[in-house]
Amino acid sequence: MEVIQECCAGLDAHKRTVQACVRRVTASGRVTKRSREFGTMTGDLLARGDWLAAEGVTHVAMESTGVYWKPVYHLLEDRFTLRLCNAQHVKQVPGRKTDVKDAEWLAQLARGRLTDKIPQLEAALAGRITEHHRFLLQMLMDHLRHLEELIHRLSERIAQVLESTELNAEPEATGSLPFPEAAELLTTMPGVDQRAAECVVAEIGTDMSRFPTAGHLASWAGLSPGNHQSAGKRRSGRTPKANRWLRRALTQAAWAASHTKDTYLFAQFRRLAARRGKKRAIVAVGRSLLVAAYHMLKRGCPYAELGADHFDRLQPQRLTRRLVKRLESLGYAVTLTQELAAA
Repeated sequence: MEVIQECCAGLDAHKRTVQACVRRVTASGRVTKRSREFGTMTGDLLARGDWLAAEGVTHVAMESTGVYWKPVYHLLEDRFTLRLCNAQHVKQVPGRKTDVKDAEWLAQLARGRLTDKIPQLEAALAGRITEHHRFLLQMLMDHLRHLEELIHRLSERIAQVLESTELNAEPEATGSLPFPEAAELLTTMPGVDQRAAECVVAEIGTDMSRFPTAGHLASWAGLSPGNHQSAGKRRSGRTPKANRWLRRALTQAAWAASHTKDTYLFAQFRRLAARRGKKRAIVAVGRSLLVAAYHMLKRGCPYAELGADHFDRLQPQRLTRRLVKRLESLGYAVTLTQELAAA
């Protein structure tokens, strides 16, 4: 291979690390390589520049993928000749399986509670901010304040509408709950905050007599398995497209509920995610939230927690057999003795 640069480097930039490889060709034609990994804080990036300069590097190459290369480029452009390489070309090179190999190939192309993270936060705040950067940051802050103001105004408007006598007149006539009461009731479910409750009430109302059963409501919301059969065979169980706003609110609430501790919804998510995957499990948890909301609004009662051990209590014999089988597979001889209840 023709030697174009005697000492160059390749960088493989990621979110938290930058892999660097220096490639040098000696006077005898022997090629040497040195690799090091650096962090992505400003101090780490400056140290990496000093290391490259100490190695005698003149040209640096990196992939132009995503946005991770930009801060690296910004801190090196006044010290080295930089080359952004076509990422598609780099990916097509056979035999490259690691980040170190990525950096080596680029060099041959050449043309991780906030209080516990105070040192990392301090390091992240150290940077080289130019006047243009301040201009862009000011624009972003102005846009953020504008969005926060809109959210505040919309929240106030939603509260006014929920308290409106005109809207609450019809629910009282039909015997269903007033809107503020219904939204407050739904927040007793795990993962459902005030905004999610308001969204559910806005989409399904408070009069559950419109839906004969909870299954009808789940089907209307697009949270029931699809029914696609042909020639006696079931083709697909994909959920149908329906109310996207309600589905989105329930999905977000389901993600929050799946991270609660010692709850039925947490156990349901873990149980289904192991067999069906996280996405299907989240849809199932969202459906459970909607079914619970149906019964709560229909009866006017708060959420009743079944507990994380609900599935174990449903079929204790099945759980016992599974655990015994597991112990026997590990080489244990298991003898079960039924404990008599105290008289």
